[in-house]
Amino acid sequence: MKKRFTMLVFGILLAVVAAGCSSAREKDSNDTFQNEAGEELPSNVVAFGMYSNERDYIDNGSSLNRETAEKHMVEIEQNLNREVKYLLLAFADYRQIGFFVDGKEYIKYPFVLGKKETRDINISHSRLSDCRELTYLIIPDYEEKVQENDIEQLLNISTVYSMRYLLEFGTKTVPEASKEPERATINQEGIFLSDSEKQQEVLTIVKRDIPLYLHISVKDPEVVDYLFFMLNDWEQVPIADDFYFYLKNDPVDGWIQEINVSGMMPDSNFQIVGIPNPFQDFDFYSNKAVYYTHRIHVVE
Repeated sequence: MKKRFTMLVFGILLAVVAAGCSSAREKDSNDTFQNEAGEELPSNVVAFGMYSNERDYIDNGSSLNRETAEKHMVEIEQNLNREVKYLLLAFADYRQIGFFVDGKEYIKYPFVLGKKETRDINISHSRLSDCRELTYLIIPDYEEKVQENDIEQLLNISTVYSMRYLLEFGTKTVPEASKEPERATINQEGIFLSDSEKQQEVLTIVKRDIPLYLHISVKDPEVVDYLFFMLNDWEQVPIADDFYFYLKNDPVDGWIQEINVSGMMPDSNFQIVGIPNPFQDFDFYSNKAVYYTHRIHVVE
C-alpha cells in the first residue's frame, strides 16, 4: 500500500510549506512571536519562544550562557479553531537528548493546547556539556498519520516548529558525517522519498520491506550547507552511517541517499527534517529554522 503524488503537485506543496514557514501571520506559522504585553494573538497563528527564569524573552538564534541554557522556559500559544496535541523534542548538536520538565525526565514531552490557550513549560538540562548548539522542535498533531489523496492534510501535519540557540560555553566542533549521499541530477527542487533511484516520485505511505531513496535538491542561494536527520515516532534514528548527514548546496546537482525503514515500527510516523547549517544569525534563523520536512506513514 503506497501513495505517490506527482512531482509538480508536490513541488507546489513544498513551495507553500516554505511560504508558511516565513510568516507569523499565516496559519501554523514557523516563526517565533513575542507577545509579552498580553495582546490577543491573531487568529490562525501559533506563537512560541524561550524565556529566562527572570522572564526575559530570548530571541530565536541568540547565544545562551550556561545558566540560561540549563534552566529556562519554553512558551507556546495558539489561536486556532481546534485543539492540538503537541510534542516537544530537544537536540544538542543535532543529537536528540532527554530533558526535565518540572523535575521529570522526558525524551519527548507531550502536551495539549485548547483552541485559544498558552502553555509555559519549565525546562532544565543536565546533558549539554560542551555542546555548541541547543535545538528545540515542536511537533503539532504528532499522532496523526498521512492519509491517501489528502494534500491539505499532508501539508498541515508535515509542519515542524523550531528554535535554535548557540551555546556560549560550547567548545565542540560538530564533525561532518563520514559518508556523503550520492550526487545526482535531480530535476525539481525539494525532497522526494521514492522506491526508485531514478524517479522522483513521492511516497506518503511506505512498507517496511521496500528499499527507499531520498532525493534531495536544494537551491536557496542564502544557504551554503544543510543538515538532515530522521525521526521515527519522534525519536531520532540513524541515517546512513550516522544520526545525520551534511549537504553542500549545489546549484546544479542534487543528492540521493538510501533510506532503511525495515526496523521501524508498523503504523508509525517517519519524518525527515532538513535544517540550514552551520548556525547563523537571528534574522536568518527566525525565517529559516527548518527546511524541507516531510512526514511519511510506515505500515507493515
